[in-house]
Amino acid sequence: MTQNVREVLASVKSLLVGTVAFTAGNSLLGVVLPLRMEAAGYPVALIGAIMAEQGWF
Repeated sequence: MTQNVREVLASVKSLLVGTVAFTAGNSLLGVVLPLRMEAAGYPVALIGAIMAEQGWF
């Protein structure tokens, strides 16, 4: 019985770690993408439109 509980906790732990990794990656994308676009010389209006559209996915 204890072995089954440990297996379930291990699988839940890996799912949570994966979810945290994806969430952190998405958050970092929301910060780095507009900064990189500004450094590349894109207009501010275009950066705003792209970042607003990113929320729809």
